[in-house]
Amino acid sequence: MIPYFIPKWEITLYILKGFEKREMRLIFGKRFGVRYISPETLDTRFKTYYGTRNFYKIKLKLLKPILDRCLRFGYLIDRTLSCLIECGIEFVKKRKNKRKCLTNFLIKIYGDPGGTNKYRRIREQLFVKPYTNHLKRIKIRKRMIRPTILRDYLSGRYLKRKDYDESNWSIIEYLFARNCSPLDIANGLNLCSNEDSQLVRNKAAIKIKEYLRSRWRYSLKRNEIEFNYDNLRKYLQSFEHEKDIYNKFISINKA
Repeated sequence: MIPYFIPKWEITLYILKGFEKREMRLIFGKRFGVRYISPETLDTRFKTYYGTRNFYKIKLKLLKPILDRCLRFGYLIDRTLSCLIECGIEFVKKRKNKRKCLTNFLIKIYGDPGGTNKYRRIREQLFVKPYTNHLKRIKIRKRMIRPTILRDYLSGRYLKRKDYDESNWSIIEYLFARNCSPLDIANGLNLCSNEDSQLVRNKAAIKIKEYLRSRWRYSLKRNEIEFNYDNLRKYLQSFEHEKDIYNKFISINKA
């Protein structure tokens, strides 16, 4: 019997490209002058290289380091999908419903968080809560007193904000700038939890939105920017201190 030399990197490459086991047996069979290599031949190499013969579990092993990084850095689902595709994960790219496919992989790797929007819930555990705790450790305040708008009593025009410091953010701003929804922020600050009723969670999210609106509407108006939450997020992301704190958090979590 002639031993088949099939290196790990080559098998890994075919798996990432989306080839199934039967296709790989055909490819390697042609190389070694047979129609197919046997299933046992391929399974033996799976066991040696990945510690399991289960093809699905091997895919999970290959995905996990990339998903760990994406979730730990706080990426939203579309950015994570883009990252996987850029890394050559063709077996995700080929799926018709990529979001559902990715969510199913996440559940197998990290467990089912329950409820709806499972990607958001898993991201909450791996990014929102750790980032919130990091902000607390470096003494970022949970909340700020909303500055008072002063107006000219005759014209009604804005004059200034009392006790206003644009760079003095609360945890809310840092989380919002990192693509956290009001509900994510409310969960991170323990204003509600995923186990609460929808009514309680909605009220908590509304409180965060009200804070952001009252705190930042004047700043956007002063800079001739229409107030909406997308514009506010882009505006907050333009501040260097936001980038510095996020990058420091990322550097801690790269290991």
